[in-house]
Amino acid sequence: MTKSSKAAEKLRANDAEFRQKYANFQGAVVGGLRVLLVMSCGPAMTKEAHRMRVKKLVTEYVLFTCLIFPSRSFLLHSGLFDLVLGFSGETTLPEFVMDELLDLIRAVTVDSITNIWTLLGRTFKHSERLLNHSPLIAVFQDGSVLRCIELGLHEPPHRVLGLKLWCGKSDGTCHPGPGDLFYKNSRSGTPRECVKQKCRRCGFNSDWVLLKDVEWVKPFPGSRRVFWHDYPISPQQQLLFASPDSPPSSDQEGEKPQSKKGKQKRERGMSGSAFPSDKKARKQNKDR
Repeated sequence: MTKSSKAAEKLRANDAEFRQKYANFQGAVVGGLRVLLVMSCGPAMTKEAHRMRVKKLVTEYVLFTCLIFPSRSFLLHSGLFDLVLGFSGETTLPEFVMDELLDLIRAVTVDSITNIWTLLGRTFKHSERLLNHSPLIAVFQDGSVLRCIELGLHEPPHRVLGLKLWCGKSDGTCHPGPGDLFYKNSRSGTPRECVKQKCRRCGFNSDWVLLKDVEWVKPFPGSRRVFWHDYPISPQQQLLFASPDSPPSSDQEGEKPQSKKGKQKRERGMSGSAFPSDKKARKQNKDR
């Protein structure tokens, strides 16, 4: 081991391009994507103060001023990394996440993929096991726009559209705990798929929401279960299932959304005297 270590150090010392190829992460270095993998629990990416420091690793700019024409100042992008990947779940266990991360490393180093959207799509569009364990947060520069997006799994009844939402109760007094919120969907896997939210703590039962109407959440190309959205989402978006202008629907568990015509038929059927006691009373009145 000692001889091999000395040989490696000697090889590095004679390689004039070693630092530029493998150790220099400055923006001027030409090559593949510079990727940082944050293998930690959620707060490293979900806390605002921590997330701002991570963004600076991607968006750092240096102001240059022309000495001859001072008004011609410009910003030069000199971010340390092109892409930062982290997790927003409570825990990050290597046994659940390492397979996809190794695929990502191979895509960057062996296949030389430089388009970040292509890289994310190839690696995570079928990563149900990873995203079931923890949603993924990606920070990167998309042209002139800084992207901070979250990739999540659509898996009713536990989670919809990869989102972690609040209870839709309009007065905002319900603070559900783990497992209190659950979801029911209809027409799964079709363009007309719709979902509703229910809360075990307060009894809230929302109206049906058509997934294609949620414009700020987008399906990942090539997948029906992986969705992405800008992170973090706003308080209004957290209340996706809130319906303050109308009371929530009262259909029971297992029912699907019904048309108005079907509802009118049910009401006519219930309003009629279809119970045995009513029939007996009418017969007695007729005999009299």
